[in-house]
Amino acid sequence: MMKATELHARLGGTLHTLSAASWALHVSRWRPSTPARFDAEWELHPAERREVVVFNRRCYENRYSRAFGDVSYAYAGQVAQATPIESTTACGELLSECNEALGSGSDLNSCLQNWYEPDHWLGDHRDDERALVPSAPVASVSWGASRRFTLKPRKKVPASLEADAADSVPLELYLGDGDLLIMGGSCQQTHVHGVPKRRKKDEGEPGRRISWTFRQFRAPGDLLARKRKR
Repeated sequence: MMKATELHARLGGTLHTLSAASWALHVSRWRPSTPARFDAEWELHPAERREVVVFNRRCYENRYSRAFGDVSYAYAGQVAQATPIESTTACGELLSECNEALGSGSDLNSCLQNWYEPDHWLGDHRDDERALVPSAPVASVSWGASRRFTLKPRKKVPASLEADAADSVPLELYLGDGDLLIMGGSCQQTHVHGVPKRRKKDEGEPGRRISWTFRQFRAPGDLLARKRKR
């Protein structure tokens, strides 16, 4: 798999150093949508928002979401049952293109797709890496309206990363139609990320947004073995 500087040289865009251990690459207009494809994809959102547990309180996500892949995705006190990824869908096409962009050795194999109305948002969080392949990058593709995306340093990081994370900096950027964002290194351990509520001063017109976030999960057999060791 390519290093951050090699990805930057190949894909272009803007490479952001978040700390000595983590980085993010933002490529604008990488795979833009068309009105017809966006509308067709929007119609696929679930009828109901998912119920989750936040700080021991049951509530509903501030967006629509669905998991795809071979491994179901556990987060926020519940399990999103995964649907197999079909190569002919937008999800399948973008997954293949993200793996190609990341280069040899990349095996992103799961997706969490989100559908945002203008007033939807996503709170600050980080991925639970216990089910993920260590240090594998996370790739996200956006369609539709531009939305603000933030990365903030965590208040507490693993002891092994304290020295590298000492210089961690925040990042705020706007993800527009077709934009690619790759988060790499130890980003999931040094930072939290989110899509804040839209403000009047935010750039672009309010509108709907769809995002696909691709991750590399461990094989089901590896997950079972890890649970047995505990």
